[in-house]
Amino acid sequence: MTESVSDEGGRWQADFHAIEALQGAAAEAGWDLEYRQLQAGSLTARATIHQFGPLLLDHETVNLGMEVAGTTAPDMVSIAGVIRGQALVNGLPMEGVPVLVPPSVEVVHTSTAGVEAATLLMSATDFDSLFGRRGRRWLESRQVTPLAGLTSDWLQRMVALVDQDPRFLATAANEAARFAEMTGGSSRWPEPSTTAQIVDRAREYIEANLARTIRMPDVCRHAGASMRSLERAFAFVFQMPPSKYIEGRRLDHARRALLDRRNHDRTIATIAYDSGFNHLGRFAGAFRTRFGEIPRDARRRIQTVRG
Repeated sequence: MTESVSDEGGRWQADFHAIEALQGAAAEAGWDLEYRQLQAGSLTARATIHQFGPLLLDHETVNLGMEVAGTTAPDMVSIAGVIRGQALVNGLPMEGVPVLVPPSVEVVHTSTAGVEAATLLMSATDFDSLFGRRGRRWLESRQVTPLAGLTSDWLQRMVALVDQDPRFLATAANEAARFAEMTGGSSRWPEPSTTAQIVDRAREYIEANLARTIRMPDVCRHAGASMRSLERAFAFVFQMPPSKYIEGRRLDHARRALLDRRNHDRTIATIAYDSGFNHLGRFAGAFRTRFGEIPRDARRRIQTVRG
């Protein structure tokens, strides 16, 4: 749930304590994203949004490791980076180097526990007016692009300045635009790393087979990797082995189904089975460890949690 929201004229602050609340806020902003909890425990997230004219700066902290997958907003360009902790977006590290994310692109974003991140957002029209033809080439690439020419503390400095005066958002945008001018908008887009490709192919197989028995040799074959390479890739991206990731995705799938009002006539046992669990007791124990409640209690909240 969103437990508190404050508005101070151009500055909003919201505290979130449920995955569904984060996802609902993203949907309201036009982002088609699915939030997935990578760790057991209760979520605590805080978002502080500053606005100056058409520019927004979203400063976030999240206590748990997260995976966010989906499509970016159709008319929103973002420049995002990590201030503290570790995060990847489409296989690219975000620590120290902000990345540019175009509208309507598929993204997979993973982050460690305790991550602090900031994102400068603007419409595609405003981005075009700031960055011009050179910056437009980035958008036309339809790829997440590292902006290595910006200083490593750029976003952290912007957050500190904007806390004093939201007009510094214009400074942030202009510095990024000057970077585009200096580089001629000709930054090279790196090919996805081998690690990112292995994880993407493995995730594709896992998502398609959550309700079935998933054997690691089949995951490796689909990912085009050995078991050792698969384990290394998942340790790097998710800080966990593939088996733990699969269990987490099954638990997320089950919880989402339990909180979906359209499933009111489906039993908990059926939802557990359809999510890949064959033992109801082990499912209930794993569910409680991850989410801090038993499946029956989650089902009882179906009328109060936004689907």
